[in-house]
Amino acid sequence: EERTGPEVWKQTDGAVDIFVHGIGTGGCIAGVGKYLKGKKSDVKVIALEPSEARVHTGAPMAKHGIVGWMPGFHSNFLEGVGLPAAQLSDAPRGVVDEWGHVSTPEAVEMSLKVTREEGIMVGPSA
Repeated sequence: EERTGPEVWKQTDGAVDIFVHGIGTGGCIAGVGKYLKGKKSDVKVIALEPSEARVHTGAPMAKHGIVGWMPGFHSNFLEGVGLPAAQLSDAPRGVVDEWGHVSTPEAVEMSLKVTREEGIMVGPSA
């Protein structure tokens, strides 16, 4: 709420419609989502999880290779913590409007593509 949200808002001159973020601890997406929705209520927030470990949507934790994403627990920053897996779903909740997922091979492939075609050195979590 105090740093990244205002930075995104300022750098886009408020012309942000969608914020997509891979979940690590959940703090960044929760704070940025809250800030952006406070500025523009129809901003869409999309949370990404590894396809192999969609714990926020009810799947069991499993190994994946997207470093920085999903440390193996449901984030305390995002609504749904403490709920049984059967009660979690892809339905919007809290600041998250949509739950997406990316597999480790997809993340690695895209990071290589961005590096090769755009000259931007990024890792799979980007």
